[in-house]
Amino acid sequence: MAAADPGSHIGERRAEIYTYESQNPVYALNWSNRRDKKFRLAVGSFIEEYENYVEIITLDDEAGTFSSDPKFTFQHPHAATKVMFIPDKDCTRPDLLATTGDFLRIWHVGKDGVQLQKLLNNNKNSEFCAPLTSFDWNETDPKRLGTSSIDTTCTIWDIEKGVVDTQLIAHDREVYDIAWGGVGVFASVSADGSVRVFDLRDKEHSTIIYESPQPNQPLLRLGWNKQDPRYMATLLLDCSKVVVLDIRFPTLPVAELQRHTAPVNTLAWAPHSSCHICTAGDDAQALIWDLSSMSQPLDQDLDADPILAYSAGAEVNQLQWSTTQPDWVAICFANKTQILRADLTASQSLLATAKALARLQAVKDRLSHLATPHALIEGRLLRDACFHNLSHEFLLVAAGSDVHGSEVIIDTTFREQFTIPQATEHYQELIRMLPAEFVGSPARLVPLAQLLCAEMGASFLSRGLTCPPWRQAKSLLSKWLPSKVRDVDVSSCSAKRSSASLVSGSSPSSPVSALSAVASPYVRVAGHNAFARDSSEGSSPPGEVASPFALAEVADGCEAVGLRPRQRSRSLLSNKMAEQEADQAAKAPQESSKAVSVEQILAASDEQPPIRRVKMAGAK
Repeated sequence: MAAADPGSHIGERRAEIYTYESQNPVYALNWSNRRDKKFRLAVGSFIEEYENYVEIITLDDEAGTFSSDPKFTFQHPHAATKVMFIPDKDCTRPDLLATTGDFLRIWHVGKDGVQLQKLLNNNKNSEFCAPLTSFDWNETDPKRLGTSSIDTTCTIWDIEKGVVDTQLIAHDREVYDIAWGGVGVFASVSADGSVRVFDLRDKEHSTIIYESPQPNQPLLRLGWNKQDPRYMATLLLDCSKVVVLDIRFPTLPVAELQRHTAPVNTLAWAPHSSCHICTAGDDAQALIWDLSSMSQPLDQDLDADPILAYSAGAEVNQLQWSTTQPDWVAICFANKTQILRADLTASQSLLATAKALARLQAVKDRLSHLATPHALIEGRLLRDACFHNLSHEFLLVAAGSDVHGSEVIIDTTFREQFTIPQATEHYQELIRMLPAEFVGSPARLVPLAQLLCAEMGASFLSRGLTCPPWRQAKSLLSKWLPSKVRDVDVSSCSAKRSSASLVSGSSPSSPVSALSAVASPYVRVAGHNAFARDSSEGSSPPGEVASPFALAEVADGCEAVGLRPRQRSRSLLSNKMAEQEADQAAKAPQESSKAVSVEQILAASDEQPPIRRVKMAGAK
């Protein structure tokens, strides 16, 4: 049985969690690496009997359900300790799946089902093989695959030839996990409590990177950071902490993550980020951590908290992070497999977000202090995310004493909402031009967001990725234009309005007008002022409204308001928006409007409340 989680309730928005239920408990789990099969997973059963199963399941993201074709479910002797698809994003190799348990098995996934291609035994002296605890497929050289075994060895296989390339006595006791760090470099962990690194160019020696603090305390799992091979992470037996290591500083952990409340079972580094890692365990928690503050070993000041968390229905046995869809993490517990959306872009800079929200609170306090008939609405939008984090917050100010007044959206984290990983240089340029803060009417926000979402989709497409539904304009705009704002806090003003009226508000103005309202010279872009005013030119007195400007005019060299745009303004966002404005100019006259900035609100005197003096776009 497969279904989307029923927790989502925002109209046609896609779910952020999908669940598949197997008939038996599950343990082994892996994502397909092929670009043409992005939402395909292999799931292995965990039955304490000889006969087990491996299912290949596929998500139909349009229908929102998983499907399992009986042709792609096959029997597996004993429970598989690990399953893994061949690392082949470009689809140039045969579609292979490997499993370990009593032997290493290579399966071929064809159109008509799954066939066993090779059964490999690393014991030359017996027809029986010592149980294999884990394996890893070399991403750089996919013909190489390394296995770990309870017989203290690690074996490197040539999969194409089906022969052993190298077999090493790696540890003094059972080897529990293995991970590649490059073409000829791998690491392993063992019941002897050590992490050891091997270089196939020197098979006589290994380097001990870490040893558990308690003598012979087993190390169970190992993850090597693919984006930054200097870092790896390991788990200790029956321990609630995760040890992060820097291979440049052997024996000393660079960080210890200690927010789990029960033993940790599994971990996975983000395939698209060098500083994010996900861990899960017996506390039924899947936690995502941002380790960008790591600098030196034994950093006692790094008492990190996870940036995202998800509560599962039972102890989490396994997790995997998708390499082709980096916004998705898969976990398995009991008889369920779930894929969860993990949007890191909203949490990559918690410090910046905290400052922005503090700034938003300052604006709210200032407006509340002004003795004016304004209704101040704070919308705390629950993003319906499976991983819960800071909710999206903005201010909705009703400028007027009755329901006919204009509405103003104030968002101090505006630019963050459009930031994506692995963006093209073109899209990065657009984001650098985008002001960090938005102060303007919904009519100005809509076309700007639509334009950026279109460019965002083109960025995903150029990288061979599918633009997720929650990144599309309709879903993204629901952050500011919801059918219902929850946890609404209305200040003690004369007018109290529901934000539901935003949905049926005035028709959007042109994209150029939208950007004009946003790109006020008083709205600074953190770290990069795409539109900069020289300090010698001074600024408008508190309470005065900055003159608006049309970006097309700026691109033509207009400096009526003292702005000096960068050349990228002409070549990117200005041209794109000018094209759209030209199409709309014949249909509707350009609206005359003025923009107000966050700085003006904070600086406004009690006698001169800023919103009352501003005629917002669409107001009559």
